[in-house]
Amino acid sequence: MKNHPFTTFVGSLLVFAVGIFGSSSARGDIGVLYYQFVHGGYVYGGSVGFELYTCDAECPAAHKVPNTYPALDYKHIHPTFDFPLYNHPVNGGTTTVTATMSDLAYAAAYEGYTKVSGSSFLQNCYSYANNAPTASSPDAWYDWTVDYTLCAGAITPTSTLVMEGFHCVVFTEAVTESPCLVATTHEKVSTGPVYTRAWYAPFDDVPYFSSSSYPIGKNR
Repeated sequence: MKNHPFTTFVGSLLVFAVGIFGSSSARGDIGVLYYQFVHGGYVYGGSVGFELYTCDAECPAAHKVPNTYPALDYKHIHPTFDFPLYNHPVNGGTTTVTATMSDLAYAAAYEGYTKVSGSSFLQNCYSYANNAPTASSPDAWYDWTVDYTLCAGAITPTSTLVMEGFHCVVFTEAVTESPCLVATTHEKVSTGPVYTRAWYAPFDDVPYFSSSSYPIGKNR
């Protein structure tokens, strides 16, 4: 897939989800991580499927949702490799896709943000927001969170689903302000980088949170 030089902000967000696809493994479902990279001034994209684990009997690390009784299973994957991606087909030839090439694919969309860390397959937006050990599905966001009311004086980072559940953003509150303000946001963009931005703005003025229908949950 090739886009005109650098993708739009909305276009970037739409590739953040972990897709759940049919049974191409002997055991069952596959969890798909999407990625983007810049090559020759254009943005390309692709996806990689990994085995999807739904219970600790299948998961080699017996991963469970923490602080639950009885302990809960959740949908997650264990990526078996990270960047670079060798011999990637592009324009009739091949290239090695590096983490730096992935970072470049998101740079224009996140102008004005600060990059915290570079691209990686080891986490995605949902697992980063929940501090889960490996990349997880959108469904797992609900498993790892409890309902939270905005501006209730959170003492830990909190997260919300945006783009109708295709992405997850962590935010912190400036609880000393009245009314309280969103102080910062942090997010991992699928297999892309982690970005942060300082806002100190009312909830409704932060673009991610334009709809009050999105759930908000505690994490970390």
